[in-house]
Amino acid sequence: TACPGTDTCKLGIASSRGLAAELRSALQGIKRISKPGRRVYAGARNIPKVMGGVGIVLVSTSQGLMTGSDAHRKRLGGEIMCYAW
Repeated sequence: TACPGTDTCKLGIASSRGLAAELRSALQGIKRISKPGRRVYAGARNIPKVMGGVGIVLVSTSQGLMTGSDAHRKRLGGEIMCYAW
């Protein structure tokens, strides 16, 4: 959904049960990588692939949170937050 004249848009969620069901059907698993006691960082060339490229890696970069493929494309490294598949 696009909000005219803005870069971001806040969406209201009418039913959290519906959202949870959608997430369950879309995601098979999620694994937290970087933790408060052990931070994990990777350069743009060393961002791992999940499930042979089927899953995604969430990376916290200097330009914000993005997928591993976006970070690699923009040549940004950062903190590896989690894997999702």
